[in-house]
Amino acid sequence: MVMARSCQHARYCLHASGRILSVVLTLNIAADMTIAVTSLMGLGGAFLTWAAAAKIVLLGLGGAYFLIWLWQAYSNLQVLGQPPRWTPVQAVGAFVAPVLNLYRPYQVMVELWDNSTAPLIRAGRTPEKCLLIKTWWMSVLSCAVVLGISLYTGSRVAITLLEVLNVISVMFALVITRTISEQQASALEVTVERAPG
Repeated sequence: MVMARSCQHARYCLHASGRILSVVLTLNIAADMTIAVTSLMGLGGAFLTWAAAAKIVLLGLGGAYFLIWLWQAYSNLQVLGQPPRWTPVQAVGAFVAPVLNLYRPYQVMVELWDNSTAPLIRAGRTPEKCLLIKTWWMSVLSCAVVLGISLYTGSRVAITLLEVLNVISVMFALVITRTISEQQASALEVTVERAPG
């Protein structure tokens, strides 16, 4: 009974944080595309300023909700019977700690992906394997490089490329977070079914 409640709570928290994250990331994509088109067309002024301000707010909200979602999803590994390599604090901290944030977030997401599917595999279901996380991480690192170039040069082309890369990385993040959330929801159902009593 306690296991069932724990799984229900884990599913609810992951679902709620995942839905909010999806909305914020989708709005972030819209802001990125607006800035990219505006910059590419050579338009500026108040509209670009407002779009950039909206992007900054959405970037902050997206980052915060991503870390909330990550905390919940990573915490669920214990409920799923998959002891995580790091604590949820370490997993979230990997995204913000200098130097560590160049490689550890990729490791955290791979572990989260693999351990979220393990209960499904034990139950005879085979989740798809894909290169989503690796492609997402390469797009995130590419954004960081292009951001540096665009800040240094102020080039309109670099700014447009940055926004396009950001759209790509956010779209991958959206697919990854939804997929992991769905995998964990299914795995939590399997865990409840197999729980004694």
